Amino acid sequence: MTIPAIKFDFSSLDLYSAGLFLLLLLAIASILFLWFRKRSASRAGEEKTRSLLQKHEGLFDSLFPHPLTQEQRLSIVDDSRRTLVIASAGSGKTTTLIGKYVFLLKEKLATPEEILVLAFNKDIEKEVKERIKELVPGKVDPEVYTFHGFGLKLVKEAEGEKGLDKLAKSSSGSLLNKENMLEIIDRAKKVYPEIERWILEFKAECPHHEIWEFARNEEEYNGAIASYPYNKGYFKGGQYKPRRIPSLNSKYWVRSQQELYIINSLILEGVEVEYEKSSPGWPIVPDFYYPEIDLWHEHIAIRRDGTSPFGKKYVSDYLRKKKFYSKQGKDCLFTYSYEYYEGTVLDKILGKLREKGISFDPPPQGEIDKRVEELYTDDTYNLIARCIKLAKESGLDPAGLSQRLDSLSDGSRSKMFKRFFMPILESYQEILDENRTIDFEDMILSPTRYLRDDEKNRSWTGQYKYVLVDEFQDISESRKNFLTQILAPDSRLFAVGDDWQSIYRFTGSDTMAMKKFLKSAAPLVAENKPPDQKTYSFRPQVYRIQETFRTCRPVSDVASEFIQKNPTQIKKSVHSHPPSDTAASINVCSVDLYDNENLKKILDLIPRSDKKKGVFILGRKNRDIGGIDPVGLMTWRKDLKISKSTIHKSKGLEEDIVIVLGMDSDMEGFPNHWREDPLISVFLPPGDNYSNSEDRRVMYVAMTRAREKVFLVNMSIKPSPFTTEIKEICRRLDIKLNDIVLRENIVGVCPECLSKGLVEGARRGALVRRVRKTPPYSVLLGCTSYATRGCRYTSNEVPCPACLAKGETALLEVRFNQNLGKHEVFCKNCGYSKDYDSFR
Repeated sequence: MTIPAIKFDFSSLDLYSAGLFLLLLLAIASILFLWFRKRSASRAGEEKTRSLLQKHEGLFDSLFPHPLTQEQRLSIVDDSRRTLVIASAGSGKTTTLIGKYVFLLKEKLATPEEILVLAFNKDIEKEVKERIKELVPGKVDPEVYTFHGFGLKLVKEAEGEKGLDKLAKSSSGSLLNKENMLEIIDRAKKVYPEIERWILEFKAECPHHEIWEFARNEEEYNGAIASYPYNKGYFKGGQYKPRRIPSLNSKYWVRSQQELYIINSLILEGVEVEYEKSSPGWPIVPDFYYPEIDLWHEHIAIRRDGTSPFGKKYVSDYLRKKKFYSKQGKDCLFTYSYEYYEGTVLDKILGKLREKGISFDPPPQGEIDKRVEELYTDDTYNLIARCIKLAKESGLDPAGLSQRLDSLSDGSRSKMFKRFFMPILESYQEILDENRTIDFEDMILSPTRYLRDDEKNRSWTGQYKYVLVDEFQDISESRKNFLTQILAPDSRLFAVGDDWQSIYRFTGSDTMAMKKFLKSAAPLVAENKPPDQKTYSFRPQVYRIQETFRTCRPVSDVASEFIQKNPTQIKKSVHSHPPSDTAASINVCSVDLYDNENLKKILDLIPRSDKKKGVFILGRKNRDIGGIDPVGLMTWRKDLKISKSTIHKSKGLEEDIVIVLGMDSDMEGFPNHWREDPLISVFLPPGDNYSNSEDRRVMYVAMTRAREKVFLVNMSIKPSPFTTEIKEICRRLDIKLNDIVLRENIVGVCPECLSKGLVEGARRGALVRRVRKTPPYSVLLGCTSYATRGCRYTSNEVPCPACLAKGETALLEVRFNQNLGKHEVFCKNCGYSKDYDSFR
């Protein structure tokens, strides 16, 4: 077949059309040229990579106890201006970073003085420095620092010996302690004499953030009120009332935090007020009554748009109340939750009371101080200390901080907090300025300002050809700004991190840092660099190291599936080794208490072996592991090496077996539905919007500490929703799971109480084994809420406790033991037997 020649008749084109045609040809030629150039560069880059991998094969094979993976090697030999290594738990993040350092020296791309390594804590700093010294022959003194340590070095170079203030030195975890806080308040009092009273009012009226903002339904709200942190030990012999909060007048127990705010504000003003005073024949129970002026007061959970978080029925009941008071001819003050949120409710109430001529007789401050200390769990000083730290790290001026606090939806609380917080922050900074000292936040903020604003310091920027950053997922806004000033456009940044393990947002870390870094066209280059240095445009080269050397395949697969439920997490496909035995790697257990006796039951499930295995007992909070004594457990199980820690402190560590305590479903369980206090969150970087994303990452960290097995342990009747989800993942992936009940008598949740949302804590709404005391003799399940709520649910299918402890199910029966001459409860499956009369 002959292809006809294509001819163009240019004579028919005018000059304009011909020009367009030529431009089109030039554009096509340019595209083709760029494509060939890019392809040639790509091929040249691939050839260079192959050459470097081959050249350093012996180094990568022998540098560490295990040869580096191909993924690690590719990231190490890459010399892009910005390289991001997305790691997996146990994949060798720090090993990759150290490998990069050694490679740079071997390839003569930099000298030790031209490489800066930044770590996130002193332990990693020390480890990296020592390992580099071991691996690099000769007297090498690597420049390895924490961000704070390197910042302090620059501060001293710029200002001489400027040390930490004694307030910061004596603080725990870099937070101001109570003694230091009182010193700052005492200074602030000279300018703001009422500041102690303002703090006291906050402690009494709204020390904890509003539950309504976080509870997704009425069941969660009721659960939150039931777990409100007041001093339950003050009320002896069951004087306390469930789902109520005691006021400063402990005779009155209120139903909500807003009611607590109102009644305690009135008590502080010395107003005589009665709560839920019943009136004969009335079909309603009013919230408040002021006997001195015969005024009723209803506080209604209504939004400004007329809706209620408790549904349409609640709104209808409110409208009926209004009609009732009008029909009775009674004077009633109505206040609304939206007025509380807008910060106007107290002014409205006190204004109405003054108008009616009520008497105000505030009690002595010492008396209120004593009542607050007796009744409430107070964490106000810690809240102030955290806000000082985060407010400073944000780098905002007073006007910016004030604007942040004003933006909160809880206007009443934020207004009260701001009233004393801003003077305290001001006084704290005055102390540092007068002493010519700094705190931990200044170690990063000050050198950032020097490098950004001071002309003579700009020449310092770019001193390092390579900057290597470990744990990049934990970078905060202030650290990022600092790093931005350190780097020049021609500096190389090599960052290693795992966004799945970003669990420090509460300290200011930006959990979206790695995601932002991926999308940035010119990541981490200071905007104030001289004009001749601003001709840059590049994206980071991204590598994934996805082979974990730590966690066995079942645990790794479940943990990876669990964390990737959150679509904002960077996707990875993690590879791991098969388990060492056929027993289940994932185990779910329920116990009566988090103590040594119950831990022994769990440890009994671990086979004894000649090889001493490590067991890590982890808790979401300190209180989860507070009753555990590892030394006592090791005396009982000498074949095990047992330690305990919070999950956050366990990051970077590993053991054969991990036991996670605190897998409970209540408001302060795991996940914690109380969530972060908005007064703290307002200073933190925005997180993602996925439900419980921070706790999900904490859960992932906990599971991936284990080499062989994980035990997820709950004490509450309902296990954590995370536990339920992990069970479902195991079913879907066909991964073996043991579900084991190690309770003494409690079997599970009462389905009737569960359907009504009445399951609380470790016992309310639980099914326990019981026996009939009269013929016909039988064993049954009954609800623990029979006496308190009259729940009459029973079942004749009673599982054997010994079988449940082995992850099996068999039912108990009753028989007459001829030898003993009495009835007993027994199990045909395992031989379990127990005296009939030992049951209730």
